[in-house]
Amino acid sequence: RVDQVDGATLTATAREAVNIREMGGDMNVGSVTATGRSTTGASTGNVTLYAQDTITQVAGGAGISGMNIDLTSEEGGLGSSTQNFIINTDGGTLTAQARGDIFI
Repeated sequence: RVDQVDGATLTATAREAVNIREMGGDMNVGSVTATGRSTTGASTGNVTLYAQDTITQVAGGAGISGMNIDLTSEEGGLGSSTQNFIINTDGGTLTAQARGDIFI
């Protein structure tokens, strides 16, 4: 769980999984990567991002990379009309849920 201050950028890298929840506002993503890939069908390399408000990618950010990516914005949107998300699922799945608009 995180509570980003205005202007902060989230950068996270893990082998198995990244699971981050923004507690009370927007989540500003620079780069989030889960590098693990399973050859046995095990669930690895997954990215889960959840925010109460909007999840955005900062200009110049590398985006989100993982086998399976799950993005949820409870009250806001995902991305913006001027800054879409860069997403790499490496053959996995993308699940995107938001009350507002989604720009990917």
